Amino acid sequence: KIELADNAPSCTSVSNIAGGWFKNKNKPSVPRIDSVSFINNGTQVVMGISPAYSQDVKCFIIYTYSASASTYDSVTVICNNNQATTYTYTGTIPANGSIALSAISEDSCSNRSQFPNNLQSTIYTHVSYDFCKKTNVIMWTPYQNMVTGVNHYEVFYSLNGSAGSFIHLGDTTATTYYHRGLLPGTNYCYFVRARSNGKTKLGKDTASSTSNQFCL
Repeated sequence: KIELADNAPSCTSVSNIAGGWFKNKNKPSVPRIDSVSFINNGTQVVMGISPAYSQDVKCFIIYTYSASASTYDSVTVICNNNQATTYTYTGTIPANGSIALSAISEDSCSNRSQFPNNLQSTIYTHVSYDFCKKTNVIMWTPYQNMVTGVNHYEVFYSLNGSAGSFIHLGDTTATTYYHRGLLPGTNYCYFVRARSNGKTKLGKDTASSTSNQFCL
């Protein structure tokens, strides 16, 4: 309705009332996944979530993705009105491989975004011993769809299960690294960390992703 006040006689002229029911049918944008990383010796996965561009997002719905079946399975819902957050996945972790986590948005009208086509999966690290060269061969799955792209990988190792004292072995842009000069009768544990190219145009901090630990 429209009202017009007249100060002289202290009265107000009021129009008729016109209205109707309106519904928002627009899908919100997807949230932005910073990275996914193994934590707690590969028993859990943590995912960083940045707000979606749509301002009316109410909840984030977290999914795991099965590449073999091409299906998404919902694991939890986080309703925090589009605030940046982290989520720790404590469900089933593949014994010898990566796990893909994703998220979609749901707005205040219960509209849901589409599923993102830029899934991010954990880095899976595996190590084998080359008897002829007396060298540990460290291999890992490449990290895909990282914010601003992967700049390089950092390789770390520890001796005899000393988890608190990992040593930086070296950096590479490949997905294989060779550790030479090994000590006989020693247990070696490794993990790999991916580093992004740097900040985005929005000023986001550099992203990283940490793999599982593999010992032999």
